Amino acid sequence: MLRSRKPERTRIRIGLAITVWGALLPLGYAGDPEIFPLATGNYWVLENPATRMSLAVRVQDSQPIGPKRIVKILLTSPHWEVGFLVSANEDRLVLEGLDYSVARFYSDDPGVLFSDRSLPGEQWQNPLGTVAMLGENLRITAPAGTYAKARHFRIRFTDGNVMDWYLVSGIGVVRIDSNQLPYLLASYFATTALPPQGQTVSGSCPKIGVLPNPPAGGDFSPAGQMARLMESLNAGSRFLHISASWAELEPQPESYHLAEIERYMQWAEQFGMEAALTIKTIDSTTLALPADLQNQALDSPAVIARFHKLLRQITPRMTAAVRWVNLANEVNIFFASQPQQIIPFLTLYQAGLSELRARGRVMPVGMTFSFADFRRDDSYFRILSPYSEVISFTYYPFKRDGTTRGPEVVGGDLGEMVRAAQGKPLVLTEVGHPTSPLVGSSLSMQQQFFEN
Repeated sequence: MLRSRKPERTRIRIGLAITVWGALLPLGYAGDPEIFPLATGNYWVLENPATRMSLAVRVQDSQPIGPKRIVKILLTSPHWEVGFLVSANEDRLVLEGLDYSVARFYSDDPGVLFSDRSLPGEQWQNPLGTVAMLGENLRITAPAGTYAKARHFRIRFTDGNVMDWYLVSGIGVVRIDSNQLPYLLASYFATTALPPQGQTVSGSCPKIGVLPNPPAGGDFSPAGQMARLMESLNAGSRFLHISASWAELEPQPESYHLAEIERYMQWAEQFGMEAALTIKTIDSTTLALPADLQNQALDSPAVIARFHKLLRQITPRMTAAVRWVNLANEVNIFFASQPQQIIPFLTLYQAGLSELRARGRVMPVGMTFSFADFRRDDSYFRILSPYSEVISFTYYPFKRDGTTRGPEVVGGDLGEMVRAAQGKPLVLTEVGHPTSPLVGSSLSMQQQFFEN
């Protein structure tokens, strides 16, 4: 039950329990590119002279996320709306992802959107497609005035559509051509963003734990597990993630295998550790129900009744060390392929929560999300997180193609998790990093990841 189910991902797995975070502000401030002022509230309204239709560009939001300041630039037409998530890197505006009204999508490979120092003829890739710098020192006449020294950028999207942007330093956007229609600046307000003010945030250090798994082929007896636990304690481990699927806990109908999770809950209390318990009704890509319930709907009376019975067996064994309970694992991965299961799952989840409360268990209850999938598409997190009293993530810095993001992403990722938690307790049940060169990694990259 506590054996690693992802041995191919990493040689080290740790967990974190974070209740107060003390590093929410950027580590540094690179400053805005002159070509695009990024103060919140800046806006540009552009009109087509023939149709009088308008495009609006607005700096809607700016938040420090780890070492970066992520700014949302909202582009609105009469027919569509999209937010560009950007960060400033001195002379460059870097596109980090896209934000729609129902979901936010961060890119595995951020890329430059616009640059003060690009030269005519240069082009580059970013999450939208290809950007080319076509000209500089251009003269643009618009209802709001005449502007010299405009720089012309062309975005060729991955679907083949083209959008041209004309930008002037200190002003911002003065013309956009969309679907071969020119939109000229009619009105604007643009100021330079001020560096964020530093402040001190104090709080307790997060508890960190190393999963005390015996090595492959090692001693998985209670004595072997205890020896491994003592090794982790001596190394400073103070957090324990205890995890098992419903199928493991109930291998036969109403016949329970709880000795191992009970043993770890008792050890956590004995050694002064904080523990998170995950009972996996869902485990990433699959349902984790007992075999005889696999073909039943998650909200069927039979499944609900059996879940109540399982929790009635577990709750008397819970020790005071169990601070958080999750009733599913990496749910956003599962529901991405089976969204029709969301309503039945929430019925099962609420039944489990009610049973825990009826048995006097008042610790925060939730479900675990995969951070790698969350940052690429947070739509399922938005649907499900309101039902969670604790926000739990597994954290492996993988791209969609299975290769590894660089260790420098840690600060931003942790900041994004804190933002997502919105004041709720934040628990990282798994943290891991591969070492294989087959996924673009190495032992030194793993080391740097954990140091960061």
